Amino acid sequence: MCPLVMQDNYDAAVRLYKVRTWRGVSPLYQSVLHDFQEQNHHQEYFSRVHMNMLWRFLPLWILLGRADSFGVTVPSSPILVVRGATALLPCEFEPDPTMANLVITWQREEDARVVHSFYYEKDQLDRQSSDYVDRTKLNREALAGGNASLSIVNIGLKDAGNYLCIVSNIKGTDRGVVRLVYVASYSEPRLSILLKSTNVTVQYEMEGYPKPEVMWLGSEGQNLTGDLEVSPASDGGLYYLKSSYVTQSPVFSVTFTLKNPAAHQELQRHVNLTYVDGLASCLYRHEACDRKVFSWRSKVWIE
Repeated sequence: MCPLVMQDNYDAAVRLYKVRTWRGVSPLYQSVLHDFQEQNHHQEYFSRVHMNMLWRFLPLWILLGRADSFGVTVPSSPILVVRGATALLPCEFEPDPTMANLVITWQREEDARVVHSFYYEKDQLDRQSSDYVDRTKLNREALAGGNASLSIVNIGLKDAGNYLCIVSNIKGTDRGVVRLVYVASYSEPRLSILLKSTNVTVQYEMEGYPKPEVMWLGSEGQNLTGDLEVSPASDGGLYYLKSSYVTQSPVFSVTFTLKNPAAHQELQRHVNLTYVDGLASCLYRHEACDRKVFSWRSKVWIE
């Protein structure tokens, strides 16, 4: 074979093997090119046998280069979703001009339950978990642009956890993990006051999720020792919380504080109470309620 022809074949092969990734020239290409350059002076290296081997492995090397460049992008931060709202789980990929080879699968990472599937250019929900029937949706118009984000309606406690977004097309296959965090804002605290011969109990009850931070503060802002009871989350995905403070003083002012950082929620409720000779009057939310006089040992609700 003429050295000039062999050199032309070498140059063509090198051009074909220049498969690049987003990180730069692929290590595979660098290795092949180095071997070519090291032995360029040996004409026998460019024999027909070696060129046939080169062309035989060319599709595999190109495929590996493409797979290395393909990627799925998901947020690193958790997705915070309020009880009953619609969640949008972001997932983006490098699109291909045709969707004929596009396969998208969303599933739970913990137990591999299928949340949503798409292939053959349509939704494929035969194997979808019963927990997600009629609750999931892909934006068909956005798929061509590389957006495989999934919507899930009516989020509840059982939906919290990790979701796998797996995407495959002619350019490769990749996956990403999206974490969904479930929260529920706590309801308006319900106040009750229990009067006894030796003490007074101020108590608040409410529901929400997850477990909050609770404090009782005195009139000078000092921390007071209170009692807290939290019942396990119900089927509705809410904790039932009961917090109380007991005092022997006939006149007191306390502030109940609840913080739910996950839901960006903070509540403060103030109670001033005075009781004399078996009768009690109170001030709640800066509104006088001394018109409501409560008999000794009675349980009083102030909404």
